[in-house]
Amino acid sequence: MNKFKKSLFLFLVIGLFFTDKLYATPYSFYIDSFKITGNLPVYFVDDFNGYVLTFPWFVYEPTVIESNGLLKLSSPGDIFFRSLNGVTVSIESTTVASGLALVNGLGSSIATSTWLPYLPQKNQMFFMEAFHFLAPNVSESISIGISRFSPEIDQILAFPVTGNNKPIMFFGWENLSLGQVNFQAIPINPQDITGNIILEIMFNDATNQFSGAFSLNGGKSFETPFTPVSPLTFNPPFVWGMNAVSCTPVPEPGTILYFIESFLIFILYFRQIIR
Repeated sequence: MNKFKKSLFLFLVIGLFFTDKLYATPYSFYIDSFKITGNLPVYFVDDFNGYVLTFPWFVYEPTVIESNGLLKLSSPGDIFFRSLNGVTVSIESTTVASGLALVNGLGSSIATSTWLPYLPQKNQMFFMEAFHFLAPNVSESISIGISRFSPEIDQILAFPVTGNNKPIMFFGWENLSLGQVNFQAIPINPQDITGNIILEIMFNDATNQFSGAFSLNGGKSFETPFTPVSPLTFNPPFVWGMNAVSCTPVPEPGTILYFIESFLIFILYFRQIIR
């Protein structure tokens, strides 16, 4: 009987190894500060020096922790699935959003988030965004961030730019609910990161356009290589969010069924032995 238990334990460990592939690689990204200049009655800045996340922030997707002067976005997050051409990806996502609205007609603004200089691992990304919901499950967003996806993941996510497993800085507009995207990207050389990573989204109230900028040296210099983009509408107003995402291809159904079938045969076999 002891031999049976040991063999069963080993079999389950192997099985858990395969089922674990359904979930994304663990991630942790850290935000040092977030600030908004313009389009609000007062200048807003949060250095995350508290120990409890409070208004105007709310956790849209876990896990978000404020501690030691940092805001940590990490797994476990919400998990959902997306498929294309018979291939399915498990997407684990963490999102913190604010109740600070960007209202068209109240002036231009700059939103700035400062991240610790940690690049995403393979098939992960982090970004900041201005977003709103046009209808239930229909969202529109303008975002800037760093991704490190394989071409297969890029295709499933409808990401029109790929870094071929290397980090890229991206900026653009998307409405994946309608299958519409407009992204631009440039490669990132890890050796160029000499300080905190700063992401900015600028809104021009005169042209109703958004533009993106970033710094890889803690704000000593900024790059603005992207063409501005325009949203579909400003109704309802945009709000601000910061996100972390990790993706993992899901094993084909045959792989999972094979494991279940093998497990049942294993149980029947050992039942005969111990009789």
